Amino acid sequence: MSQSLITLYDIPGNAPAHLIWSPNVWRIRYVLAIKGLAFDTVWVEYPDIAAEMKRIGANHTEYRDGAPLYTLPVIHDTLTGVVVADSAKIAAYLDEQYPDTPRLFTGQSQALQSAFIAQFVMPRVRAPTVKLVAAHTPARLNPRSGEYFRTTREKMFGKRLEELSGTPEVRARVVQELLDALKDLGTWLDASGREFLGGDNVSYADVVVAANFRWMRTLLGDDGEEWKAVRAFQDGRWERYLKFFEKWEVVNA
Repeated sequence: MSQSLITLYDIPGNAPAHLIWSPNVWRIRYVLAIKGLAFDTVWVEYPDIAAEMKRIGANHTEYRDGAPLYTLPVIHDTLTGVVVADSAKIAAYLDEQYPDTPRLFTGQSQALQSAFIAQFVMPRVRAPTVKLVAAHTPARLNPRSGEYFRTTREKMFGKRLEELSGTPEVRARVVQELLDALKDLGTWLDASGREFLGGDNVSYADVVVAANFRWMRTLLGDDGEEWKAVRAFQDGRWERYLKFFEKWEVVNA
């Protein structure tokens, strides 16, 4: 990698083993590494995100309770001066700005990938993962961020984080929902004769799936029962899938 071009804004965990934990930011760490673009990290605690993003000129990414919501990841491209929020928009920007690097949205695939992520990955892969990891998250963050995460998420879900998959029976059902989704995903990949959703090359949709696995593994631990179920499923297919991405796990702390 060359001298850093990009500043990446991320939310820190409270220990080296889970310093990098956010699935949304993992997406862009993977994208930057795939493209070979050097970057530095600026760490921002949850309660400080809105003020810091306003300061650097980042756009809000959605509205919540009628107010603009500022989220991470955000990048600042020091070459162009451009600030971009939202992982999909960041990936598209980097494809456009650095066309000689591997593209995550090839041809006209951006709309198709976006639809696949919205209609399949988010409801069937990410949603059950949220239920499995949410209660583990506050303890992995620094105190201010942990409190912020718990308060905002419990307001959003209308229940305590521990209630999202509180009993062994509920957790088993949620794990099965996730495995059913991965079974369908594997079937589609087998039918295509390719290892990745992008065909022979990794696409942005692949990055989103891998980031979800990395998030789950980080927060539950290698020996977490739910992660072990995913690792063992389909003869370790999804553990191998994630392992392929290890070469792109750049910290730049």
